Amino acid sequence: MVKELIKTIEKSKLFDEIAMTEVSQDINYEKIQIQIAEVLGMEKKNDSLQGRAMQLLQRLSKGKRVLIVLDDVWDILDFECIGLPNLEHDKHCKILFTSREESVCQNMGCKVNFQVSVLSKDESWYLFREMVGEIADRPDINPIARDIANECGGLRRYCIMQWA
Repeated sequence: MVKELIKTIEKSKLFDEIAMTEVSQDINYEKIQIQIAEVLGMEKKNDSLQGRAMQLLQRLSKGKRVLIVLDDVWDILDFECIGLPNLEHDKHCKILFTSREESVCQNMGCKVNFQVSVLSKDESWYLFREMVGEIADRPDINPIARDIANECGGLRRYCIMQWA
């Protein structure tokens, strides 16, 4: 779902660059930093968490309009530890993140929350089939594919945009 949103944002030309990373339940700040830096075409100059954070902060403060997408956030993130600018002062960098937990959104001081409704069984299957492709229609795979779609579908996720 986030990837579709990113495609739409890319077409709109609202941002010069868009960097996305999946955070997941076990927060790994190093992984987050490295993935963002790679998308932004940054050279790896620092091996320390603090060094990479400073490097990212400098890069994100250069004036380009950058959207940072943090997908699947389970707990409060330390933006300073990642190297993300203070959104109250930086008008060029924006952060969008998704979380299953509304409390995470509230505790991170989000400006705007968008609740994404639960997918119906049919919508879950359609989305699953779009991701997997026609192989999901094969008679030997279809029952298993539908079970997986039913198990995964309908997840409530919150899509949050923080605008300075």
